[in-house]
Amino acid sequence: MDRKSKLYDPSVPDRERAEYLVSLMTREEKLGCFTLRFNVERLGLMLSVCAGEGAHGVQARAGQRETYPPTMTTSFTQPIGMAATFDRALIREAGDVMGRESRAFENAVGRRGHLRLCPTVDLCRDPRWGRTEEGYGEDPYLTGKMASAYIRGMQDERRLDGRPLRPDERGDRIRTGAVLKHFYANNQEYRRTVDSFDVSDKVKYDCLLEPFRYCAEQGHAEGVMTSYNSINGVPAMLNHEVRDLLKRKWGIRYAMTDGGDFLQTVELHHYYKTHAETLAEGVRAGIDAMLDAPDAVYQAAREALERGLISEEELDRAAVGQIMELLRQGFFDPEDPYAALDMSDVGTKEAARVSLKVSEAANVLLKNESGFLPLDREDDIALIGHTADRWYMDWYGGKPMYRVTLREGVERELGRPVPYDSGLDRVCFRVGDRYLGARTVDGDVCLALTDRQHALELERTDWGEGSNFLYAPAYGKYLTAREDGRICLASDEPFAWHVYESFTIAAADAKALPEPRNANCIAFDRYWEAGGGDVRLYCFGKRSVYIRDGVLVTDPLRRLRPQGAAKEGGNEADAWAGSTVEAAVLTAQVVSSGAQRACALAAKASKVIVSLGCDPVVNAKEEIDRGTIAMIPAQERLAEAVCAANPSAAVVLITNYPYAIGRLDRLAPAILTCATGSQEMGSGLASALFGRSDPAGRLPMTWYRSDLDLPALDDYDLIGHPRTYRYFDGPVLYPFGYGLSYTTFDYSRLCVERDGEGLNVRVDVTNTGARRGDEVAQLYLCRVSPSETVHPLKRLIGFERLHDLEPGERRTALFRVDPCDLAVYVESQGVRMVEPGRYRLFAGGSSRDERVDALIDL
Repeated sequence: MDRKSKLYDPSVPDRERAEYLVSLMTREEKLGCFTLRFNVERLGLMLSVCAGEGAHGVQARAGQRETYPPTMTTSFTQPIGMAATFDRALIREAGDVMGRESRAFENAVGRRGHLRLCPTVDLCRDPRWGRTEEGYGEDPYLTGKMASAYIRGMQDERRLDGRPLRPDERGDRIRTGAVLKHFYANNQEYRRTVDSFDVSDKVKYDCLLEPFRYCAEQGHAEGVMTSYNSINGVPAMLNHEVRDLLKRKWGIRYAMTDGGDFLQTVELHHYYKTHAETLAEGVRAGIDAMLDAPDAVYQAAREALERGLISEEELDRAAVGQIMELLRQGFFDPEDPYAALDMSDVGTKEAARVSLKVSEAANVLLKNESGFLPLDREDDIALIGHTADRWYMDWYGGKPMYRVTLREGVERELGRPVPYDSGLDRVCFRVGDRYLGARTVDGDVCLALTDRQHALELERTDWGEGSNFLYAPAYGKYLTAREDGRICLASDEPFAWHVYESFTIAAADAKALPEPRNANCIAFDRYWEAGGGDVRLYCFGKRSVYIRDGVLVTDPLRRLRPQGAAKEGGNEADAWAGSTVEAAVLTAQVVSSGAQRACALAAKASKVIVSLGCDPVVNAKEEIDRGTIAMIPAQERLAEAVCAANPSAAVVLITNYPYAIGRLDRLAPAILTCATGSQEMGSGLASALFGRSDPAGRLPMTWYRSDLDLPALDDYDLIGHPRTYRYFDGPVLYPFGYGLSYTTFDYSRLCVERDGEGLNVRVDVTNTGARRGDEVAQLYLCRVSPSETVHPLKRLIGFERLHDLEPGERRTALFRVDPCDLAVYVESQGVRMVEPGRYRLFAGGSSRDERVDALIDL
């Protein structure tokens, strides 16, 4: 392509440049624009619009069929942890690091686009949702504001001519574009590619759409990705709100489908009979490209044009839209302000500093009885729990520059080794008078019958809900059930879309429960919990584990339905045929009790840290929802035993979602929690444990007492069947916005002033304790006078993290409340509006802290 042509002339308006290029393209070349690729080899143009994921750092680990080698990038805490900071400025810094590293990486690999599929702004309306880690919590205001900060950082919007942007002005160029996920009602993984979720206008406009609006209007998000599910009977990629609301009203410029969703509209939703119909309606709904098999999309586009389902004009418009997006990413500009970025700009000291700051700020102190924390560096400390010595990667995380576990963080903080025990049982298995040992079969280390002397010891990690890992310390490998039925010691780390290292261990006489939802495990009425006994093993795909020719094996994986173009559906239990052979009865023997070792270690220490938590690819991930919010039984038993052996025990809970930890709350004098994902996770936790930083994060989700507080997961009626702090008024374990500090604060002088149609609110916050610390001042609104619609019991309309208040220092928190923050959807009017009437504002340290308030008529 001639670089002296109109396409490369920045003095020409972008649309004119795009239309010029389209005028040079053939029909076949334009048809290819419906994929995310822009390939016009004849003109020397072979580009991609999208680069990949970036939820908490650039995902460049080459784990999703990418063609480049795995590349390390800076990794931040999960988005649910970023939300816990309640610190917009800090999260904008994290976004800036991600955006800079993304552009540097794309410069290195070449011809890839500058859109990143993030942030996820679906509300975490239910703590059992499998993708809670990717969201920013249960509140639309918090989600919208925090995600917008991340977007502003990553996009680095600018003018092509270099002039500075005015406040809130949109630029015509971006560094790394944000694609919001997933529009919308994407809060359940089970059957998401099949089911339709019923959403009322009230819930839609007051809750589910608000994060998208904030991120579009205030964050200036570049694009959006639609969800897999149907909404009120219509597949999300065919929802005309993409065009009418997101694009025309809120300013979103680009829209794509989720991976594989284009083909699934026919194959799973059965909404149309042909893919051509899907494509045509998707284009009319506002979809620009389909993240699916490019050849299938191209053929559907060709058929749609030949059948007259789309016109030449619509085809040209789609091609222009694709080129306009490439222009906004700077592909055809003669000068690229980011061209100098290279891999030396990835993983810098500054990036590591920001990662540590976010990790420290995301720590939430749930309990601190009698000032148990921070710990003294001179204390004789023991560390217990396998999550203390592990760093778990999530599906949309990158390969971090380094990983700091809690154990490493504590030992670095103290400058000495710390006595440690995983607390995990070591077990062996017997069949009659024979034992399972390791034997090489055709190059694989398999488990085969042997004598007691050669029995293989396996370390068992019980994740609850039927999921277990079995690790052989002698070999440094996890037991894996391969697709061909071979069971061997093959895995260094359980991490994949299908977790073949997860085994269900049921009591030998347990009964399988109906309708299993998770292919990683089979639901039984009784699992093997602790101690010895007869058990049966099962593995991924509903397969039984049995003995054949003296070797432990299972059936080869057999699908009940054909595999589609994408990964979707494979983690559903009913996708697999299961086994034809009954599972063998194995007698489990505990060789070394983890609880006994842990208690002996704890009894010798003056203070103990007990580390508990989750693995992001087990029991809760994309395609897998949790079946319960109950604490993992094995971990709960371990913590209880350690607390009995030494009551001076603090619990560190590393988790991406709430657990019902009422028993631990009653037992442990201190509980500190954080999310996974940060390369500095262990450093951030250790900093808080020993008082170098104040663990002043706040909960972005309600922590309920038990499953009984929650309606069915697929029930989207947040109001009629109350869920989230906005509508749930029952007792909870920890409320939304809750978190402690190493000091105390007082609130006074709440002042409210009108400013046009909005409000300016301020409140004084005073550090009344003896230590320097952070406070997250939160402002809430509730309706007092009668109304013709349902208002939330309370709703967040402002927050500010006040940093480093010295003892006795008073500081003023300022809140700007815009009319959109005050509006609700009024059914009779069919719009969101500020309904006239009397309201009460209150400020405090959580959604249930109403220390100062004021009445106002709006």
